[in-house]
Amino acid sequence: MAWMIGVDEAGYGPNLGPLVVAASAWQVESTPLQPCKTPSPPATFGADSRSGPTAVATQCQADLSHLGAIDLYQRLAPVVVPQWDGGKNLAIADSKTLYAPAVGPERLELGVHTVLHMMRTAPQTWSELVEILEADSDGRRAPLPWHQNYECQLPVSASESRIFDLSKQLQERCHDSGAIPVKLQARLVFPAEFNDLVQYYGSKGAALSHVTLSLVRQLVDFLKTSPGLSHTVDPGDPDANSMFIVCDKHGARNRYLALLQHHFPEPWIQILTEGKNESRYHWDRSTAGGVPPHLEGEVADGGPVEICFRTKGESFLPTALASMTAKYLRELSMRAVNEFWCPRVPNLKPTAGYPTDARKFKKAIDGKQRELGIDNHILWRNR
Repeated sequence: MAWMIGVDEAGYGPNLGPLVVAASAWQVESTPLQPCKTPSPPATFGADSRSGPTAVATQCQADLSHLGAIDLYQRLAPVVVPQWDGGKNLAIADSKTLYAPAVGPERLELGVHTVLHMMRTAPQTWSELVEILEADSDGRRAPLPWHQNYECQLPVSASESRIFDLSKQLQERCHDSGAIPVKLQARLVFPAEFNDLVQYYGSKGAALSHVTLSLVRQLVDFLKTSPGLSHTVDPGDPDANSMFIVCDKHGARNRYLALLQHHFPEPWIQILTEGKNESRYHWDRSTAGGVPPHLEGEVADGGPVEICFRTKGESFLPTALASMTAKYLRELSMRAVNEFWCPRVPNLKPTAGYPTDARKFKKAIDGKQRELGIDNHILWRNR
């Protein structure tokens, strides 16, 4: 059994509402690790203005390509499908292909709530969903006027009986296929924090990368240490502690080594490839082989880890589920924004928060915003 993790975001471009990053983790039966046949390339050094120095270590590594080749859509068929099929089956796909304002959140809800129900959690309200996903552990939404009295009942559109039926089907298929969802987690970044992070890191792209890898680190640590999950892992399985992680690429960034070393300072991280379509990195936390002398003996226990940053990363099922979760949280949060402002400003049309629409919305609420004494810093994302 190995861990497969997918990560994606929603709301990177808007000026209103939160950026949301989400991750889904699956425990998957896999084929054994392949022996190392060749060493990695000799050490090389370079510089990149976006991500700092890069280095490739000379050492053998476990080959995790067999994990990347696992197709969960194939394993979970016919219950799970990679596109909307009219609701006959459970669609887990890129949220951009499932969600449209005219359609509403039903398709997102069917996916997110079905998986949560299978994991024996059934949030009935917005607050319960945020708590289950650990999406606002610092309570940053509490001071926001539009969130103070907001408690949306869930699901908004999807049928609870349909969610229950799909959950039973998914559970049976997961049991038969050896692919089990074990964790959904998210991070809500509201405008004030978003503005602060952009200022601190120097760009919105860097802010997104740091939020993403912070969430990855939390999830990796959880999976390595959670006693509630460890009993399902056979310690004799060579893949038992292996992790394969797929993140959707962050804009035009191709180099992530410095960012990874910031969030995972213990291991010696190797570059496998860096390019326009995919950047891949590897580290092994079970041995100190190839680790710089000053870090020898300090590498955390655990198996090999491989992380990929891909264009169209949502073709990887765990990343598609993360995409759906992030978009669902963002849309529910935008409901809070619209339900606060629309009754207070005559003829105000709801906003999705994206730049052109958001500027019109901001102009329309300007007088009421000044009257209520609401600071731009908590409302408007500067980048």
